[in-house]
Amino acid sequence: MVFANDILSEQWLKTLIIISISSTLCPTFKVLCKKTPNKKLSTKEMVLANRREETVPQQLTALLEADTHEQWGETFIRFENGIGKGSINTLTFNWGITFTNWDVTFSEQTLLKLHFDAKTPIDFIFINKGHLEFQTDTLLKTKLNSFQNIIIRYKPNSDNTFIFKKDKRVEITFIQIWPEKFLNKKNHNVEYLNDRIKKLFDDSLNEYYNHFGNYNLRIADQIREINNTVHQGIIRTLTIEGHLNIILGLQLLEHENYLKQVSLPENLTQGDVEKIQKACDLIKENLSQKISVATLARTVFMTQSKLQLGFQLLHNQTVNEYIKETKLLKACEFLKNDKYTVSEIVYKIGLNSRSYFSRIFSERFGMLPNKYRKNLK
Repeated sequence: MVFANDILSEQWLKTLIIISISSTLCPTFKVLCKKTPNKKLSTKEMVLANRREETVPQQLTALLEADTHEQWGETFIRFENGIGKGSINTLTFNWGITFTNWDVTFSEQTLLKLHFDAKTPIDFIFINKGHLEFQTDTLLKTKLNSFQNIIIRYKPNSDNTFIFKKDKRVEITFIQIWPEKFLNKKNHNVEYLNDRIKKLFDDSLNEYYNHFGNYNLRIADQIREINNTVHQGIIRTLTIEGHLNIILGLQLLEHENYLKQVSLPENLTQGDVEKIQKACDLIKENLSQKISVATLARTVFMTQSKLQLGFQLLHNQTVNEYIKETKLLKACEFLKNDKYTVSEIVYKIGLNSRSYFSRIFSERFGMLPNKYRKNLK
C-alpha cells in the first residue's frame, strides 16, 4: 500500500539519523554532520557516497561506530552504542551480487537514504522480523511487511529512503544485483523471464520498478538456514551462494505468479502469516516432542482450518507433512557425524519406531539412514 507523505513533527525529528547511500550497500563514504537552523530540530546526517564495494565494511564500521572483522571473504559488523545495537553481515560475489543481512534496533527513528546516479541496482528484499517504510523521491511511502516479497529497481538519479522506527527490531536481507555485471554471468537465462520482469535487468531502464508482493515463508526458511550455518571456509561460502540462488528463484517465481494473479486469499492476513511463522518455529524448537495440529493451532491462536490453509499456501504442505519433512532434514544433520546412533536420532526427532524412520527416510532420500551416513564419509 502506498501512503501520502506525512508531515514530520518537530518531536519526531529531535534526533534524526539520516544514512544516505549511493548504492544500497556498496559505496565509499564521507560523513556530513549538520544541524538545522531551528533549534527545536536536531538533525544528524551521515552520508555515504561513492560505489567502491571493497570499502563498504570500513564505511559502515565508521558510520555505526562498530566493531568489525573479516573471515572467508565475509564481513561481520557489530555495534551497541548510542546509535543502537545490532549486526550486519555482508558478502560480495564477483558476478554482481552482494548479500547483506541486517539485524538492527536503532535508538532513534532512522532514515536509510539511498542516492543513485545513472546506474542503479536491483534490490531483492525480505524482512524476517518487524516492518519499515520505503519512500521514493516522489515522497510516497510504502509499508514493507514481514515475510513479504519485495523487489525494487531504483530510478536513475533518484533519492530513496528506508525508514526504521525507533526501538523497533528489524531483520532485513538485501540481495543486490547490478544488472550490467550479472548479465556477464554465463547461463544467466534472464531472457526466459516474463517480458515485464525482464525489464528489471534492462540496463537502460529509466524509471522505478517496484514489486511489493505476497508473503512467502519458504524464503524465510532459506534466510534462516544462512544465518544458522556453522560451516567455515569454502563450504560456508558455497552454502550461502546456494541459498542465495534458491531465494532469488523463489522471489522471481512469486513475482511471476503475482503477475498471473496467483495470490494469497484475502482472508489470510499479515497477522495470520506471522502466526504461521510462529507455528513453524515451535515445530523446529520441539522436534523431540509430538505436537498435534490441534495443539499447534491453539498455541498460536488460530483455527485448525486456517492453520492448514496457511501451510498449504506458504509451504505447499499440510502441517503434518511440514513436521515430517522438518524431522527428516534434522535427521540428516545428525547423520553428518558419528555423535549419535540411528536409534538415538530417532528419539531426538520425536519418533518411536526405528523401522518407521528408516522407511520414511528411504522414501524421501532414496537410501537407508546408515547408507546415507556412509556416503558422507
